[in-house]
Amino acid sequence: MDLKEAESAVAWVRTVANKNNGELPDYSTYTDQVKKYLNDPYNMPFKLPKEYQYAYLRVKGMSHADAFERMGLKPIAAAGKSEQKSAWWKFWE
Repeated sequence: MDLKEAESAVAWVRTVANKNNGELPDYSTYTDQVKKYLNDPYNMPFKLPKEYQYAYLRVKGMSHADAFERMGLKPIAAAGKSEQKSAWWKFWE
């Protein structure tokens, strides 16, 4: 997931919420709005990008970790850690 695109998605979702008196629409209406916003010229089957799902959850009030958990993703901090190397590799370090 691209976090820069997620930031722009959060900004767009906040404008949608502001237009709706601070409330987000239900999820099915939201996906229709995202489909219109992204405007696919090839008319491919629509699948909601993860960035926009993340933005919806964040604007709803979830924390970063809770939103990632709800989406079934690992939090960024945990995903960036490298795995422990075996004792054999310590010889080379």
